[in-house]
Amino acid sequence: MDWLNKIPNWIKIPIKILLPALTIFSGFIVLASDGVLEYLNLLEFEQTNGFAFAIVFLVCVSLIICYIASFLVEAIVKQVKTYLLRERMFKKFINMPDVYKNALIQIYRQPTKSLKMEMSNSVAAYLTAVRAIDRSELSDMGYIFDYFLQPWVVMCIERLIKEDRKYIAKLERAIIKTKDQTEQTELKGKLKICRANLEYLTTVDESNNFNEWE
Repeated sequence: MDWLNKIPNWIKIPIKILLPALTIFSGFIVLASDGVLEYLNLLEFEQTNGFAFAIVFLVCVSLIICYIASFLVEAIVKQVKTYLLRERMFKKFINMPDVYKNALIQIYRQPTKSLKMEMSNSVAAYLTAVRAIDRSELSDMGYIFDYFLQPWVVMCIERLIKEDRKYIAKLERAIIKTKDQTEQTELKGKLKICRANLEYLTTVDESNNFNEWE
């Protein structure tokens, strides 16, 4: 590996430092006025090597622009993929049969966000298979395990809570604005249901009861 020692030290400088440094230096040589260059005793140097530094400056600027564009595109693509994944997970959660969705919500409402269930429980088995929940390695009596939510399920339920709160605020504004008594009564009915749903989602349940899922 002796050949590494023969490489000039400036080439070993990280590109994220070397490229901006070359851009600043070459840009200064190319763009500075003759008076400034003469004051720094660089005028003759610029007149001799100005074309080469102009090429270096343009190449460096082009590379920086390409790097920034590549970084922005990569960041945007990553955000889009994350958004699409979250939407797909939320759609998967919303479209679950009520028995499975209610089971996940019940686990979410537990103080520890976990629930003890028998390994033979059909609902627990299904939710484990679709990777909505997982279980601890330790068991009570050999067949009862602590089951806990996967992060994507927690995210979906918390999003559901946020959307319920937004919808409640929307209904409250609509009730204030409307003058039609029939419409107002209908909106108040929807508001009552939404508030009840939100209260259920956000109220801690310490019953630790899973038999109702069988």
